[in-house]
Amino acid sequence: MNVLVSYSRPHGKYGRYIFTTMIYFAKPTESATIEVKRPETQTQTYTVYRCGYCGRWATITVHHTTTVNTPLRPAAHQKDGRLELYRYDNVEPDDFMEFTLRDSELLKYQMTRVDVGWDDVSLESYWRYVKFDKLRVELQAPDDDITAWLARTHDTDVKHFWNYEKQRNQDRARLAREESHMKTEFLYRFNLLNWDEYMDSRLEDRGELHVEEDLIQKTMNAEVITIQELRLEPVSQLPAIQGQQQFIEGELHYLTD
Repeated sequence: MNVLVSYSRPHGKYGRYIFTTMIYFAKPTESATIEVKRPETQTQTYTVYRCGYCGRWATITVHHTTTVNTPLRPAAHQKDGRLELYRYDNVEPDDFMEFTLRDSELLKYQMTRVDVGWDDVSLESYWRYVKFDKLRVELQAPDDDITAWLARTHDTDVKHFWNYEKQRNQDRARLAREESHMKTEFLYRFNLLNWDEYMDSRLEDRGELHVEEDLIQKTMNAEVITIQELRLEPVSQLPAIQGQQQFIEGELHYLTD
């Protein structure tokens, strides 16, 4: 699985963002979920993120080929991949996006957080363990004060409350230790791209848009994408998204090319 997140500010530096995410799934066991959150600093909670459109924009089957213009035999089509595009508009500075990237065959997965600022967009990736999923949800619940805990549990022994608090603190420390930042090793490739700057430089080349570029641009502009299939061939030139790592290990083509 590879992820490319492109962002644009069509109304300038004081306007809202549009985010387009392109995810390539190489295996049927891979999945991704995306959440956009808007923090409320007064209450330390999250307000509802409202958008004109947010979510999946298009799903495209990608047929692998062994050599240029030579498709795999039908029996080998289980190797086909999937390209998904997502669009999120009305994203504001201080919002953040959480990407949960999983493979059901693995015991670890990746959570990547994209922070949206006034002047830049940045990301951090973290390890996640499947075995800690239930514990992580429990620790996200607000801490009880002693009165609320006694009322909720109907426990009259105050010592049990302090044991409960001690255990929660130990669990938090364990999660912080075990589910740390990804620094040198990553499960999935994740790239950020300032689409406005990229397209300004791309226009100087005056070259025809590659498939990835065309799909991202259409999604940014909220254009309907009718393509349902693409062809993936061995690389014959530089990466389609110039200046980025190779998004997909191959070169995308429309079936009519």
